[in-house]
Amino acid sequence: MRQLLHQSGFYIVVTYCLVRLYELLWAQKTFPFMLHLVMAAGACYVGLRLMLVSKQGIRVTSAEMSVAGMLFLFAFSLAGQYAFVGSMTDMDGVDTFTFTINILINDVFWLLAGAAMSTCRLEYSLPRAITIIAVVGAIVLNASGEDSLFIDYYHIVSTSELESLTHLNVAEFAVCLIFICYASVKRLRVVVFLVSIVILFLLGGRSSLYFTIATIGAYELLSGSRRSILVFGVLGIALAGLFFIALQVDLLDYEDKFVQEMLLTEGLEEDASYRERSYIALQSFGMLSQQWMFGDPKLIASSFGQIGNYLHNLLSVWQFFGILPFLAMVAILIACLLRMRKALSSRPSPLVTFGSLILIYTVISVIASKFFGFRFLWVSIGFWMLKPDLSPGRYADVRMPFGRKSVRGRRRRSREKKLTGSIRF
Repeated sequence: MRQLLHQSGFYIVVTYCLVRLYELLWAQKTFPFMLHLVMAAGACYVGLRLMLVSKQGIRVTSAEMSVAGMLFLFAFSLAGQYAFVGSMTDMDGVDTFTFTINILINDVFWLLAGAAMSTCRLEYSLPRAITIIAVVGAIVLNASGEDSLFIDYYHIVSTSELESLTHLNVAEFAVCLIFICYASVKRLRVVVFLVSIVILFLLGGRSSLYFTIATIGAYELLSGSRRSILVFGVLGIALAGLFFIALQVDLLDYEDKFVQEMLLTEGLEEDASYRERSYIALQSFGMLSQQWMFGDPKLIASSFGQIGNYLHNLLSVWQFFGILPFLAMVAILIACLLRMRKALSSRPSPLVTFGSLILIYTVISVIASKFFGFRFLWVSIGFWMLKPDLSPGRYADVRMPFGRKSVRGRRRRSREKKLTGSIRF
């Protein structure tokens, strides 16, 4: 039972991402059980934690206390909003207070799901990578337009039960699966990288495309080994070669409006989405002084008409919950980065590689384009902060085949237990 819980959380999230892509791009309708999958993944972590309590008693790490303190600040801000700020209904009929609570509850489920993923015994597996990439590729190609390989979201919405659909609804699930595939292989990472770039290009999300390229490049540099630096160089050459070949053989039409938007040929300043977000950001910065205590989502709706016109970066925490939860979130992310850096100091396992990719992608995203409800933000915090035995050596590949452990691994864990006093699943 314990081993089943260790593995299940990770693969439930993998299943969620695959089913989500199938749901939106192939079946083109919504499934009612999707949130239940996330809850099931989180339940795996809760089950393991309860087993640990029954075995060792109640012991809490400083990292767990930090996350609990952050969540307390979020709850305190919600109570303050309810008592002193109030709510309103925006022009789309969305109640601001209900919207905020629903987003936070979903985030907590993803926090626990991230913690569950960190307990998996993930090994290198080429078949796993091939299977996931093949399934994602098949779903994307099936959803492509009749006259183009690119996905026509407008056509899907007009011919299906879906009320709305854009690359924002699907790209992050593809990114998560791509990172799993990248972490699952050792010698074929360049191939996985190139195939992944093609998939993200067809999905049409510029931020997901460029952030993924930046994330993988940053990971290889942070890994620090000569091989990683060599891989980084090869990735750059391969990426340039991929786009050159695609243009030469007419797989990409440089005159196509979609291609120009994806390649930002007219510059970022000419992009309508960028201009709109810049306007919202400029106006929102001036309102932060009115939102410092408990946050004020109502001010967003009253100023812009829709609650969805929030800041697309980590400052959205300030907007919705005030300055204290914002500072707590920043501190937690810094702690995650420090833990990741220590974990990468020794030979990273596939699980560490995946967790590092998710965290780097998250940091880039919440700086540039994502708000506090971004799933990966909470998955990253759960992954790096809620596993009790997250000291760096325990993330290394010390497990031998058939469950045997190396003497070096046992000695390392013994030293760490004395130094950190951490507890283990």
